Amino acid sequence: MSVGSHKDAFKAHQLVKKVMKKSPSSVLSKIAADILLDFVKNQRQVTSDSVLDQLPIEHITHDPDQLNKALQAVDGLCGKCEDSHDDSCFVNQARRVLIAAKTGVDIGSPFDGETPLEELLQKAEAVATEKGSEPEPEEQNPTEPAATDASQSGISATERAELEALREQDIFRNTLIDEVVNTISSVTQGNYATEMPIHDDEQLGKLAQTFNLMLATIKTSMAELDKLVAERTAELKQIMNTVPLGLLTIDSDNRVMPEHSHAAATILNHETIRGRNFMDLLGLTKRHETERSGMNEFLDVVRMGMLSDEDLAPLNPFPEFELETGNSSKWLRLRYSAVKRNDQPTGDILIEINDITERKRLAAEVDARDKENLQLKVIAEDPDLFKEFLSEVIAIQTQTRSDLKNLCPAADWHRLINEMFRGIHTIKGAAGSFGLSDLSQIAGKLENSLSNARSADNLDEAMINDITTDLDALDKQVEKARELAGTVLGEDLNSDGPVVKIKISEIKDLEDEIRSSRNMDAIIERLKNLRSIPAHKGLMRSVKIVPDLIKRLEKNIDFEFSGKETPIDYDTAHELNTALIHLLRNACDHGIESTDERTGAGKPEQSKVTLKVEQNDSALLVSITDDGKGIDSAKILQSAINKGIIKESESAGLSEEDRLRLIFRPGFSTAAAVTDVSGRGVGLDAVMAAIEEKLAGRILIETTLGKGSTFTLKIPA
Repeated sequence: MSVGSHKDAFKAHQLVKKVMKKSPSSVLSKIAADILLDFVKNQRQVTSDSVLDQLPIEHITHDPDQLNKALQAVDGLCGKCEDSHDDSCFVNQARRVLIAAKTGVDIGSPFDGETPLEELLQKAEAVATEKGSEPEPEEQNPTEPAATDASQSGISATERAELEALREQDIFRNTLIDEVVNTISSVTQGNYATEMPIHDDEQLGKLAQTFNLMLATIKTSMAELDKLVAERTAELKQIMNTVPLGLLTIDSDNRVMPEHSHAAATILNHETIRGRNFMDLLGLTKRHETERSGMNEFLDVVRMGMLSDEDLAPLNPFPEFELETGNSSKWLRLRYSAVKRNDQPTGDILIEINDITERKRLAAEVDARDKENLQLKVIAEDPDLFKEFLSEVIAIQTQTRSDLKNLCPAADWHRLINEMFRGIHTIKGAAGSFGLSDLSQIAGKLENSLSNARSADNLDEAMINDITTDLDALDKQVEKARELAGTVLGEDLNSDGPVVKIKISEIKDLEDEIRSSRNMDAIIERLKNLRSIPAHKGLMRSVKIVPDLIKRLEKNIDFEFSGKETPIDYDTAHELNTALIHLLRNACDHGIESTDERTGAGKPEQSKVTLKVEQNDSALLVSITDDGKGIDSAKILQSAINKGIIKESESAGLSEEDRLRLIFRPGFSTAAAVTDVSGRGVGLDAVMAAIEEKLAGRILIETTLGKGSTFTLKIPA
């Protein structure tokens, strides 16, 4: 009969145990749990001795949800059976017991296991309705043994004497047999010095002599075996003292048993580990209750000996463990195996410990070199783009330092915190696309400190100190980036700003224009044209973040850039990059749904985000469109009220546009949790500052629920 795996049976057993916990007095749940555990431990079907003709019916109300889960789990254990579903099938017996627990009716034995579960439940419920009450158990009338009387009438005195002699002989032989049994029992308990008494009885006497001869042989063999064991023990001890691998065994109480390698004690930094609690040796004391509990649960699973190494690996809470050793630490790799005897787990666990500290150090060095090589590659690919990014980072640094100097409880500190937040968020958003992951992480940490200050009612000295510490760390990372760029570019990165490259022919044409013309407007227009660059170059810094962003979000997004050759003023492009970094992150993270949400809504799996740049007579138009879920203005309004951005009394008169524009307020976010991509409530605040404050432009929003959104940036020509 093909049945589900031991792992599935164990899961079903756990579900039944949950039913028992809810109703600890339940006999039926206990029977079902024993049936399942019997299969898990012994890999066999239920024997006929285990089948109950009549189950006890109890008046206990179980949690219906948990009971149904247990029933479904048990029902799913049975595969395609080669034999009939008779009473020896453990699945059927478990189903029978759980149905009785659910309906109060025992369908009885033999149990028809081929019938679907739903039909069996309907049958039991119908029987329960028909009976209307619990059936009374049938009375049993034990049969009285027939009285016997041995009559000795008609027996002669001689015959009676012979009969008594036979009885005495039987009693004597029974006594001798008891002595034989007692002697054998003593030997089975390991007492090989015991000898069997020898009596006159011919047959039993021969048996005793033969048995004693066998004992003498055993004693000689045991002496030889003890000597061999002592030799092997000494050899094993020598091996355990010299093997470089940490090996130890723990018992059911997680205490280290005598058999362990010397290397295990050395790795764990203890002279004596015998009898010590293994988790205490790892530093998982009772102060680390959560980690200790997780390890305990894992070790219980290992002890059952049901799962392979591959199945155990993802359950291990600490496959690699950092062991604190005074002022330093070491890294350990731990593997666990259930100790078995006769293919049955004993409850002990063999643990293999490898010191991988050096391996981790080398891996960290390789990772650092790979990271540096990636950064060098990114810088070398587009030096001008990196210099532009670094120039902006330095400008943000300078402004943030200035704001920090003015930051005090008496100042307009909320405004200063928001300005600092915008700049640092911009650094974090762009640093990753240049391979500067450390800079991005430090910027994220500084965001945490700024977020704590922004959400506080009062600014205190501790908050200012946290911001200062994180800003110092950010400065160090920026300096590393500058030094790294210097090794590649060999240029002074402390210049006043980025350089616009102009062809010599363009300069000559401009000189001719100045000599021959008095039309200053034409000359200024010509100069403006020289300041312009194609959109794909001017906006490269923001577009560069998209591939890495899509990868981190694990979304199927097709990104399209339209109008790449549209000319944009260099300064305008600089400010646009700041806005577009946040708008692109917003579109990919918040606008685009997950693949499951899209397919559930009847959309194609692959989503689309489009950046479009176009120029007309009056304005430069830059739009970002996504085909995602759209913006729910009611949700925007409620989130703004919950965060205290707007009072509920002010919300009644807001138009649809006013509601949508709440997303540009400092601190606004609908994200359920903060991630390395979004959730700070600062990104679109930076967009507003860049477009409407610095470029005197406008931000237009078009959105349709379920279809997507378009943000259009309208910059005056």
